[in-house]
Amino acid sequence: MDQTKETDEPRFSVVRNRECEVIHIDGVYGTLNPATGQLAFYQDVPKVGIDEEGLMSPRSVERVLVVDTRMSPETFRSIAYWMLEHVQHYEKWMRENFCRQEGMDKEGDRGDSS
Repeated sequence: MDQTKETDEPRFSVVRNRECEVIHIDGVYGTLNPATGQLAFYQDVPKVGIDEEGLMSPRSVERVLVVDTRMSPETFRSIAYWMLEHVQHYEKWMRENFCRQEGMDKEGDRGDSS
């Protein structure tokens, strides 16, 4: 007998669009209302000039929108909850690892004093 469970649900696969790019972002603007959700990701690009002493100095920052996404309110909520779950795991990991490191640092300080 076949071990594969027969189901009426569609099978999903993940493929990468040839035009898909990896981009660095510095932030996001967004909105959610009963009709739509929107997330517009941006990069902050410093504009640098040369001062009187010949040194580089920041003059301004240009905020460049790199992708503007539109979605249903339910998709927006789903992404928000998914991100929150990842943030909670990250914060837990940071607490556990930095508390452990601080404890080792204090033990090392005590060991050096003798």
